[in-house]
Amino acid sequence: ATVQAVQQLTIEIAIDVGTTPLGAYSIAVTYDPAVLTVASIAGGSTAQFSGSPTTNTPTPGTTNLSAFQSSSLTLPTGVVSVAMITFNVAASASTITDTGLTVKTLFDTNSVAILPATGTGCSVSVMGAGSTTTSTTTTSTSTTTSTSTTTTTQPQTTTTTSSTTTTTTTTTTTTTTTTTTTTTTTTTTTTTTTTTTTTTTTTVPAVCDSSGTCSIDIDQQKPFCSGQGCSLASAVAVVAKTNTSASAATRTITIHGRCTGDPVIIHGLFNVVITGDPPSDTTHNGCSGDKGPVPGTLTSTVARKAPPFVTPSGSNGEVIKVVSSTRVTIKYLNIRDGRFVPTHVDDGLDYKSSTGGRAFCNCITNNEEGLDVDGGTCNQVEQNLVLANEDGIRASAGAKWIQYRNNTSMNNDLPQTETASDPAGRHDGLILSVSTTANNFEGNVAINDTAGLSDEGLKFFSANGNCATGNTVTNFGGTVNANPSSDNTCACEIFNSSNNKVFGNTFSGNIDKNGAPCDICRLISGTGNCGDNISGAPACGVTACPPLFTSQSSSAPCTVVPIP
Repeated sequence: ATVQAVQQLTIEIAIDVGTTPLGAYSIAVTYDPAVLTVASIAGGSTAQFSGSPTTNTPTPGTTNLSAFQSSSLTLPTGVVSVAMITFNVAASASTITDTGLTVKTLFDTNSVAILPATGTGCSVSVMGAGSTTTSTTTTSTSTTTSTSTTTTTQPQTTTTTSSTTTTTTTTTTTTTTTTTTTTTTTTTTTTTTTTTTTTTTTTVPAVCDSSGTCSIDIDQQKPFCSGQGCSLASAVAVVAKTNTSASAATRTITIHGRCTGDPVIIHGLFNVVITGDPPSDTTHNGCSGDKGPVPGTLTSTVARKAPPFVTPSGSNGEVIKVVSSTRVTIKYLNIRDGRFVPTHVDDGLDYKSSTGGRAFCNCITNNEEGLDVDGGTCNQVEQNLVLANEDGIRASAGAKWIQYRNNTSMNNDLPQTETASDPAGRHDGLILSVSTTANNFEGNVAINDTAGLSDEGLKFFSANGNCATGNTVTNFGGTVNANPSSDNTCACEIFNSSNNKVFGNTFSGNIDKNGAPCDICRLISGTGNCGDNISGAPACGVTACPPLFTSQSSSAPCTVVPIP
């Protein structure tokens, strides 16, 4: 591209995905800040990505962009225009400068990574103020992708969410138009003056949410309640009158719309299903995505209201807490807003001392810990998207025989607001801590848009005899926790933990606290650990984690059958 000094240049970002529909992208654009500065960033000309992307400029000369779309599962394909970047040209003398493009992640509409993905930048020729000709050309920066290799790595979105969002509004005003005529040519030169105003607003993450009047059904009672005053807590109170024994018939509470209220506790109940409306696409083992629901596909939300609220006995303020209960299934819900800074920061979904529970195809955001199994046995945590919390997905407090499968823990690095209750600290993706034993973590995804803001993607802290395989950990590390006191960061860490199997996992883009690559499972302390992801450890001699449920093997320890 060629541009006159002190004018503007617009570059289009285009991604060639061939026949694979693009669902989400995360990229970084680099440039010389002495020559170019970003004036504005808009969406591209392709309809599904025409909205403005999420952006940030962590250092001068590097701008990150990311966006996802949920409007179509089959489009867009081919060359997809995803963004338009307008630069102010600061140079006053003639020069040539380069813009670069780094592709962090590309995902199709089924949450499958598009690989390989490479970026191609362009050169910009700046004509100094003394030049006699002005030519402004829009150039295109494209990413060419081959889909010959497909790896399932991450959720349906790469939108970076944070409790604090800075929005920059740019107003462009044309101030001078001069026409110069010679004997043969008329040249029109437009001088553009840009004024930038920065406004800072505080928001909560916009994904994992829905709208509509709250309405709740109980079994065939449709509705049990609707409108103002309708709450999940009141529906649970009704079911609690009948389901306090193992012989109770299964009862189903169905949420429609957005229900905001006090924290909810399910205490001492048996055989209960709490469900939202299923997504329109359930072809992914009953969910809208292989690794959790595609953002925007769940239309039922349970949100904790802002303080003041009533915290029921046995609750710490969690959005939903299941305590000492058996066969309680929670599915198809957006679960959000357990994090109200600085006074009420609590978990999203917490199973405590419960058996045979199932958390399936939920989208969980804006909490302290997203999803926690706190003690108990034989629970299943499958295909949940845990996005933008202070901490990700955890097994803790002696949890045993819990199956964590095909979940996504993404960007769980919201600022820590209080002392961590877990010695493993905060900002981890997948956590096994405090005497957790014999749990399976299989096929999960732990990913951040950018390395440097988190601790480990997979963390063992006083956890013994667990198995982790087929998991993908990307862009973790760079921010240490208080425990252990000599903490570093890496893709994975084993501290005071023994006899764990860690094999067949994929680690990439992870760093230590100094920014050096660290794509291993770092053994700090413990004995008897095995697997090819642990540097220097022996092979485990197995190719899969041991079965936990009798539906998988007659010799498995869990005879209770969670409700689908």
